[in-house]
Amino acid sequence: MESKIQSAKRRLTQGFQAVFQPSKLYIYPRFEYSYHCLSFSQEGEDIILRRLFEGKKAGFYVDVGAHHPQRFSNTYLFYLKGWNGINIDPIPGKMELFNQLRSRDINLEFGISQFRNSLTYYIFSEQALNTFSKEIADQRKAPYKVIQEKK
Repeated sequence: MESKIQSAKRRLTQGFQAVFQPSKLYIYPRFEYSYHCLSFSQEGEDIILRRLFEGKKAGFYVDVGAHHPQRFSNTYLFYLKGWNGINIDPIPGKMELFNQLRSRDINLEFGISQFRNSLTYYIFSEQALNTFSKEIADQRKAPYKVIQEKK
């Protein structure tokens, strides 16, 4: 039986490895939660979809405004179950992380619009709030701030 000190050392070592090893980019271990009903979405949308697609072994998704390969992700739960799809988000440089953590997916770094024109992308200190809408950006400015505007 492992002593409390040995257990603490083991957990501390695992924590340091997760932080200081570049290959350990995952926020959540991939298989540790495979038998739990864990949600990666902001409001549990992935759990609702999981129930709707229960029993479906493989599938395809399109995530517009994907934000992050795991954090606030409506599709990561399905990726863990073997699905694949397309992730689209204009956050500069974000698709590098998608390519590392979601290699079965097609990961595209650009915005989507119903019109063919130039848009301003408002990048917030909390990137989950990023938007192309000036009105929404103005509403979100407190307590967050726009750190960059990109055409």
